[in-house]
Amino acid sequence: MKNKNKLGRQHKIFFLFVFSTLFFSGLSFVHAADPELVITWKADNFYPTSYTGKALPSVGTKVYLAIEAVQDGKFLDLSKTLIEWRKNGERIRKGEGQKEALVVFNETDQTSFVSVSVSLGEKTIEKNILIPVVSPKLVLEVPYLNNAVPKNTNISVLAMPYFFNAKSLNDFSFSWQIGGLKRGTGSDNKIIINTGNPSIAANQLITINGYIQNKRSLMEIVKTQTKIFIEE
Repeated sequence: MKNKNKLGRQHKIFFLFVFSTLFFSGLSFVHAADPELVITWKADNFYPTSYTGKALPSVGTKVYLAIEAVQDGKFLDLSKTLIEWRKNGERIRKGEGQKEALVVFNETDQTSFVSVSVSLGEKTIEKNILIPVVSPKLVLEVPYLNNAVPKNTNISVLAMPYFFNAKSLNDFSFSWQIGGLKRGTGSDNKIIINTGNPSIAANQLITINGYIQNKRSLMEIVKTQTKIFIEE
């Protein structure tokens, strides 16, 4: 009986040893996963302060890039790590600890891919992202639902630029055409329209054209339009 008990204890000890070995080997295998690269970017162009979306670059916009490597929920120290940045396959920066880079997409670029490779020991990890490049746009804002405005009322129409290569509204020149009437050019992005004006009230449907030019980049010229409906 004693021999059987002794043999049973030996089997239990052997089982626990095998289980522990497999368990900790499994943990080591999980921890051996490759680090994950995370790229962040920010476009340095103009958009309204009320805009809560992602600022998108247009042609000529400076785009600031940054890279981090994450493993097991922790950021890795990349200060001594060789990092290489590329735009559409062309190298833009390379060196130890180069976690940040600057890229500008031009009219000659057919695509807008950015790639980064990080050398970690004997492994090189790479990540690619596509940065959407858009055209600057102008939005005319009418403070009435469905642009239906009352007659004999002064209304303010705002011209709001998005994604121009500018720093402030002072960098823009605005001009207007209300129906067939042209209005002067200036730096004010707001125009007051009196819907009781005979030249306007003669028609129930009025077309408003807005024009904008970036004084910092004269090729950035945009025209847009909206319509207002004058209610009786």
